[in-house]
Amino acid sequence: IQHSYQNKILFINFYPEIEQYDPEYANMRSELLFNDFDQENEELRNFFKLIKSNPQEHIENRNKNYHPSKLHKSIREDDIETFQELLSQNNYTVNHKIEHSYYERTSTCDRNVSLIQIAAVYGSIKVFKFLWMQNDIILDDNLQFYTYSGRNFEIIHICEEKCPFLNAIDFAINTHQNELVDYFLDNFQEENEEDESLENVEEDDN
Repeated sequence: IQHSYQNKILFINFYPEIEQYDPEYANMRSELLFNDFDQENEELRNFFKLIKSNPQEHIENRNKNYHPSKLHKSIREDDIETFQELLSQNNYTVNHKIEHSYYERTSTCDRNVSLIQIAAVYGSIKVFKFLWMQNDIILDDNLQFYTYSGRNFEIIHICEEKCPFLNAIDFAINTHQNELVDYFLDNFQEENEEDESLENVEEDDN
């Protein structure tokens, strides 16, 4: 409760327990929680309404700490059969994006994440290969960073066919993935040095 004074998301996430322990404070904090003119809070406002409508379901999802979407679940578990069934049943395209969920434990740089990004970050090789082979798949500009996060070298090798990896070393260093840093240096260092040499030549010519 003390931390929730300044932390809006903390208050919302533990609202069922706070409301039970101190209903007066919970009611007061709820009334002052959102500014009517703050459009950026619309998603959080809807999340809060969902919690209040079904607090028990919220607690269960919070404890699981995973995206509640069945499609998301099939990807992170690399359940290719269920994944394909859900695509067909719901008429999803391979470029479908799954909306952000406050329950999802994996923090990503994109609010809404594509199916192939999810497969990459969870190292789900079966789903990733299926999506990769689709003629109409759109590869995200930052897909290589998701593959590094997933740490699946088979997916990394596949992604190298079409995605630039030169800037990925910064991501690997910042996320303390030493094995991937070594891999990058062993496989891309000479290419990176050639690019730097070309840049220096162009600067000298200017």
